[in-house]
Amino acid sequence: VLQGKARDYFYPNILPLKHREGGVDERDVEPEIEESLSTLWYHDHAMDITGFSVSKGLAGFALFYTDWELKLIREGVLPGLGPQSCLDPDQDALADDPGLEHPDHPGYYAPGREPFHNPYDLPMVFQDKVIDPATGQVVYDTDGHNGYLGDTFFVNGEPWPQKQVVDRKYRLRLLNGSNARVYRFRILSEADFLRTQREGLDHEELEAAAKPFYQIGKDSCLWSQPRTRKSVVVAMANRVDLIVDFAELTKDAGPLPQVFYLVNTMPQFDGRGPKAKLEDGGDPRVLPLPFDVPGRPLVELDRPIALVKFVVGPQTAEQRLVPEATVMIGTSLAPFRKPIPAADVKVVREFIFERGKGAWQVNGRFYDPTIAIAAPTLVMTDRAAEEWVLRNGGGGWWHPIHIHLESHQLVSYEKDFEADEVIEAPDAPRRARQPRLVDVTGSVPEVGSAGNHDTQVLGPNTVVRIRMRFRTWRGPFVFHCHNVEHEDMRMMSNFELVPGEAHDPNVVPAARTHGNAVTLNGRSPANPGGRVGELEWDSPPVPGTPIDEAGDALIPPRPR
Repeated sequence: VLQGKARDYFYPNILPLKHREGGVDERDVEPEIEESLSTLWYHDHAMDITGFSVSKGLAGFALFYTDWELKLIREGVLPGLGPQSCLDPDQDALADDPGLEHPDHPGYYAPGREPFHNPYDLPMVFQDKVIDPATGQVVYDTDGHNGYLGDTFFVNGEPWPQKQVVDRKYRLRLLNGSNARVYRFRILSEADFLRTQREGLDHEELEAAAKPFYQIGKDSCLWSQPRTRKSVVVAMANRVDLIVDFAELTKDAGPLPQVFYLVNTMPQFDGRGPKAKLEDGGDPRVLPLPFDVPGRPLVELDRPIALVKFVVGPQTAEQRLVPEATVMIGTSLAPFRKPIPAADVKVVREFIFERGKGAWQVNGRFYDPTIAIAAPTLVMTDRAAEEWVLRNGGGGWWHPIHIHLESHQLVSYEKDFEADEVIEAPDAPRRARQPRLVDVTGSVPEVGSAGNHDTQVLGPNTVVRIRMRFRTWRGPFVFHCHNVEHEDMRMMSNFELVPGEAHDPNVVPAARTHGNAVTLNGRSPANPGGRVGELEWDSPPVPGTPIDEAGDALIPPRPR
């Protein structure tokens, strides 16, 4: 949107269709409520300057509520004021209420009279910035393309805020809106936090000191049930939906008020990604994955960085009249999304994310807005799916990959731990051998892998398989690294959906598509090897990047 201009957008907020269980024909369909969204966000996405704009704070939440999520709030399962947190202006006859409108701002709700008003639901966006002490302005290096890190931590635009809460359950929606920083969130009591600043604590000591909470969702979607956690790793664009019971945290801590800190314990010193120092004086070593792997725990800061100070006070008499939220382990939340079966997968594609020619590439090429490198078939219901293999090309870089339009399911996480030692080269190392991949999928809870995602974190030398269905909208759409400096420096690609069963996305490029990056099923007379690469086309690639830099087909054949 150019200066002085405006654009008007319409969002129908509809669900894709699925075939009704037991239906007798193709027209017997219903909305797939398992695809419903909850915690979304938006940010400036202007090509080439996304990192600059996001660093200035152009990001915010967009919260969505299905009927069943509103029911959980009305009935007191999730934190809130019960029915008073979910008022409908029409059904609850609010339109005739003279106190509904803000007296000083016509067209806006009066404070506390919004249809959704929930003091126990706290969305928080975390961003780190560099502030010029002379001017108070956000400083951004437009020549720094590896990833912008700041030394001042902001939450909802406020540096190191203090939040007054009471001794009951709260819903915390944590969004990593930073350009390049990965967080590991923990909650510590004030005594334990001060102890870490005096003495420092190792991973095991931090794990013992950290306070437990429930995780009820990731990215845009609620999970089917809560999971107990003591920490969560949140990469750029990821969101986590948490329940924190401050009454439980304070019950044995003495009289109120009590203080707790939400802290970051992830060490990160440059845009390459999180890492820790070795005993030999500071050479970096990349971390294994964005979650703990048995036998290979994540390295953590021994002196955590405080991000939010929670001061827990007693409830007022009015607050005690509101029943406490009942959510606990075993509580049913969102409908469970069944895993997409392998039999539904019609196409397998591989995308390699790596550094090359001094910038960032997908399958050996820089982003070009005029072409798409994948043209999935648009199937209006749930009878077909694609499996995408997202590979980190190495070099110690982290790449959180965000795919627009469709949510996806996680199929597997694999990692080449031996390749973590190779991080010296400015560009990704040439792959001279088959990677020694270790399957660490079991480190992800089933409720998390089967749930919907929209951003997958590729730790160094990591391979992720995901499955998704493409329905409803044609596009074009993009997928990209959400280290937004990497995105600006061309680690982004278009994909465009092509309607009709006659279209074979393995062989036939779409009208706006230069070609498909395909593997396995992509064998054809024009592409007999079936490796990652371009199909024949009537003009050279734009820009002219040798596709052989995408490397050989590294992924073993998928069982048929």
